[in-house]
Amino acid sequence: MALATATTWQSGRIATGEYIPVGGQSNWQTLIAAGEVATLDAATLTNPDTQIASTRAPIKLLGGGTNLLVRLKYDVGFALTTNPVIKVFGRTGTDGWMPLVNQAALTLTTLVIDTTNDTSDGTFKYTTVYVSLQAMDLLGCQEIVGGVTTALSGVGTTSNAVVQFKVI
Repeated sequence: MALATATTWQSGRIATGEYIPVGGQSNWQTLIAAGEVATLDAATLTNPDTQIASTRAPIKLLGGGTNLLVRLKYDVGFALTTNPVIKVFGRTGTDGWMPLVNQAALTLTTLVIDTTNDTSDGTFKYTTVYVSLQAMDLLGCQEIVGGVTTALSGVGTTSNAVVQFKVI
């Protein structure tokens, strides 16, 4: 009985029994609900259980992806004074919370509003997701929660602003 079988790779073909990594995608979902991004949780977030608004429940992820993307959805007529800054935490089961780090090695994520170039559906605008700044590895976490370290402010309605996330 042979211990191994030699495999010759051919372009466009996959050998039987080989492992192929796959990922999933989700739709944009709410991480921080309407209006809450305009309210500061804490300037320095270290304990999501005590510092993040009690109305904001952790979100359980159903797998299918390894990266988390975040963006801000805001009213078309909004004029920015201060970009919001958030911190996202993750955990698995009963493990303690840990901050998720973006690809720029930062735990804080600034959601930069560019009223000229952000995508619009006519009612809302959506900030551009820069992979280096608004994408985080989930590090195997099955649950996430987000907190506000710098509140959104400006002229116009902030009560409709929502921080959204997507798992890919």
